[in-house]
Amino acid sequence: MKEAYSANTGPNSHDQNAEGLLILNYDWYRFNTTELQTRLQLYPGVSDPGRFRSNLDASYSVKLPHDVNWSISMWDTYDNSPPINARNNELGVSTGFGITF
Repeated sequence: MKEAYSANTGPNSHDQNAEGLLILNYDWYRFNTTELQTRLQLYPGVSDPGRFRSNLDASYSVKLPHDVNWSISMWDTYDNSPPINARNNELGVSTGFGITF
């Protein structure tokens, strides 16, 4: 996986890094009423030793009566060496209702 960042503009203003990739998934279901899904992606730096990035996604959903479901999701992205003026961590949460057809 390659990634390019630029701290300024111009034809030679970016870095390219090679990274490894490790993915862990975990899914849990219970009697067709609840579901938990998690995914962790790890990106250790290959061409930039000591660089480390990760993504974590998790969601939980519950089936309600009349084909309605409720879910909550969270995500986290981390970079121990982010570009200039960028945060090294970002968290988010969302929730919602859905209808199954």
